[in-house]
Amino acid sequence: MTADKFITPASLERVSLSDAYFHFRATGSRSDRQAIIDLSTAIRSGNLGELIAGKTTERRGGGAKPRYDFNQPIPAEALADRLAMRFDYELSKGEWKNPPPGSYFTFEGVMVERDRVLALRPPAKVRQEIADLRARLPADKPKGLKRGRKGFRDGELKLFEMKFYLMLDDDAVSAGAEISVNKYASRLIDWGESNGLRTPKPTKMGDEIKKWLPFWYDLKSRNR
Repeated sequence: MTADKFITPASLERVSLSDAYFHFRATGSRSDRQAIIDLSTAIRSGNLGELIAGKTTERRGGGAKPRYDFNQPIPAEALADRLAMRFDYELSKGEWKNPPPGSYFTFEGVMVERDRVLALRPPAKVRQEIADLRARLPADKPKGLKRGRKGFRDGELKLFEMKFYLMLDDDAVSAGAEISVNKYASRLIDWGESNGLRTPKPTKMGDEIKKWLPFWYDLKSRNR
């Protein structure tokens, strides 16, 4: 998903479920799994309002012909069904197996209300989160963090993420501007090692930078 597709007040009134998913992923849900959990909770609680399916297909047993509907809301009872309702968020699709009559529904081209998404993840809140990074980053040398057995803890990587955003801010990197991932990885590694932090290797640091960068692009695209 490119930076110019993140949801903003200028987006269409209804946006795809996929766009909502990536918006959640970039504005607070710090993993794919967490974005799914957060979005599922918003749907089931009614905070996203009606979900409209571009195409609904109902299939029944006994050789009955499928029934098709277009641009119709997904039934509320389907959205509330934690066991039988499943979404593929990246493809804006859903399926619902309704046990009593033996029906099977598929929903394609699922859309949600833009303003509902922005109410849950408002641009102002996102901007403020980045604006606070400088205040949250320790001014003195951070203390070394406890090593884990495998990989890096979120808290260990968070300091590098915060420092990366500050570097981009100092360099006046705009939305969509190309950067050298290797260059920033090297700078972050030097910073981490000089401050006694457990520091990722270049490949790992580069992978993390690629995850963090869309968040910065989204922020700058809103910062008018």
